[in-house]
Amino acid sequence: MAMTLARKILGPRPNIDIVRELSKHKWALKGQVEITAMSKMALSLTFSCKEDMSRVLCDGPWLIDKSMLALQKWSPKMDLNESFFVQAPVWVRLLGLPLEFWVEDVFKGIAISFGELLSMDPIAMARRRLTFAMIYVGVMQGTDMPLSIEINSRLKKMEPTFEI
Repeated sequence: MAMTLARKILGPRPNIDIVRELSKHKWALKGQVEITAMSKMALSLTFSCKEDMSRVLCDGPWLIDKSMLALQKWSPKMDLNESFFVQAPVWVRLLGLPLEFWVEDVFKGIAISFGELLSMDPIAMARRRLTFAMIYVGVMQGTDMPLSIEINSRLKKMEPTFEI
C-alpha cells in the first residue's frame, strides 16, 4: 500500500471509466495504475511507478466530470466513510528560503507546522526553479495556519514567509 493514493470525492462520483481515461490520457503515466472504488465517495489509486504517484499527487487536485478529486497518500488511519474532509490538501509556497535549506528533512520540518507532508515539489527538489519551493500538506480542519516559522541552523536564523 506504500504507493497508493486514496481520497474522497467532492461532488458526485464520476464514472470510474472516466477516471481510468484521465489516467491514460491526461496523466501520461510511465507505469500502470489500478483504480478501485473503495466506497460510494472514495477511490483508491495504486501505482506501479513511484514517480507517477508523486506527479499525480503534486499536480492535483483534479477536476473530473464536475467533481473534485483531491488525493493523498493512503494510510490505515483514513476513514473513507466520513461525509466531509477532515484534512484538506494545500500547496504551501516557501518564499525566501535559502538553497541550503532545500532538503527533504527541512521540508518535512516545515510541513509539521501546517499538518502532514503529502508531497514535495519535484521541480524545486531537482532545483529546476530557484525562486521558491513548494510543499503539499494535509491541513486538519480548524487548524490555524502559520504566516511564518523560524528555522535555526548553525549558520543563520531565518523566518521564511508563505503563500497558500
